[in-house]
Amino acid sequence: MRGKLVLLGPLALVTLLIVTLLAGLASGCRQGPDKLVMGFVAPSSTASPGGLPTAQVDILAEAIKEALGIRIEIFAFPTATELVKAIGTGQADIAVFNPFAYVSAHEASGAEVLFKAVTGGASETRSEIIVLAAGGPSTLAELRGKTFGFVDPASPSGYLFPAAYLVENGVVPSKDLAKAVFLGDQVAAVRAVIEKTVQAAACAEGTRNLARIQIPDLDNLVTVIATTPPVPGTTIAVRAGLDHALADRITQALLTAINGGDGRLAWRAITGADGIIEAQDPDYDFIRLAVELLGLDVEVLAG
Repeated sequence: MRGKLVLLGPLALVTLLIVTLLAGLASGCRQGPDKLVMGFVAPSSTASPGGLPTAQVDILAEAIKEALGIRIEIFAFPTATELVKAIGTGQADIAVFNPFAYVSAHEASGAEVLFKAVTGGASETRSEIIVLAAGGPSTLAELRGKTFGFVDPASPSGYLFPAAYLVENGVVPSKDLAKAVFLGDQVAAVRAVIEKTVQAAACAEGTRNLARIQIPDLDNLVTVIATTPPVPGTTIAVRAGLDHALADRITQALLTAINGGDGRLAWRAITGADGIIEAQDPDYDFIRLAVELLGLDVEVLAG
């Protein structure tokens, strides 16, 4: 028996379309948008198209798509400022920020943090204030009237965070120190203490491990009298207003894609980090405090 071609009237056709649409929704055909944009800031030290390693970008995008079920387009923004604007206007759905850019985006548009990167087993960094082990200041209060060494005015770990920590604890560098000098290098800060060029210095946590290679008896020469609160590094956030169910799915997909398999290798190639762990907005409060105490502009720090 041959089938017949049935022509539907306008009302019947509309009814059929509605029934088909409802059936599709009921069966879970549509699970979210067709595409999500994930933004990075293009590093200036690479010649790759867009500033990112193209092959690794494709691998990471595919790993996230496989875990999420939604196509991912990874886009390299020329500056963190542009990425902050994109996440605020909805041009980007997911952003990989430096911590200052995240704070800027959160304050500007309500961007929500998901993850902080893990590097060498650590998800946060600290700064240390070091002095001579024998005869050096033993408290922050004793730094008053002393010569203090910072690394560089643009260094978060070598200037911004330790300077803010000093202010928070009642030692204002511009008023209370005899002199503040910039030494240009983290290890140079350690050497300056040993050579008594300065009476104390700030450096990133882990700097002493590097200096110990050149100075085997370092632990007998210097000691740490204070450590700043921890600050996250590379951060993943999503734009405000994203559907909560979709945000939850993105969270799980990123964990799956970045913490295992080819996606993890691609993430490492792009960011230098080993993986990610979940983060909370209060993790960034010391950044906010540092900006406030030193009278700085977080948008400028975001870069």
